[in-house]
Amino acid sequence: MRVFKSVVLTGILGMSVSSVSSAAILGAEVGGIFGASINSVNAGNLDADTTFAVGAYGKLWLKPGMLRIAPFVKWESVGSLDDKVRYNNFQYGGLIGVHVSKITPYVGIAYSHFTNTALEHTWAVNYGVHVSLPAHITIGIEASYQSPKLSGIKVDINRVSATLGVQF
Repeated sequence: MRVFKSVVLTGILGMSVSSVSSAAILGAEVGGIFGASINSVNAGNLDADTTFAVGAYGKLWLKPGMLRIAPFVKWESVGSLDDKVRYNNFQYGGLIGVHVSKITPYVGIAYSHFTNTALEHTWAVNYGVHVSLPAHITIGIEASYQSPKLSGIKVDINRVSATLGVQF
């Protein structure tokens, strides 16, 4: 019976940890983020007063067929080039997408937690697309929208970011 269990366990592990990355049913992705306010990007107005965000993210992709489901965490340090003090935005939530060829468009929701600012915690909508490149590299465009309160008044935060990551 022990031998049978060992064979079954080895078979299951062999199926889920495949040498062909597209056949794996689970994949991790970690990387960096650089972004700015969507309004600033659309207006072409990127100067020292523009609010920029730099940070990091992690996603654990579940890959049943073409469907992609991922819990994720994201951290951004936000402020302008002139700001002496920056604030942090931590997000954690879930994403769902569809993988076609090497491209995965996705959408998701996250709880958004702020530090070093008077912005209240809120929910955020995240959406974007990531592209898998050779050598386990990913690039992407990601945007997020959230509307936290500041002194009781809602403030719209709509940011677009470029991502560069590694998947394994």
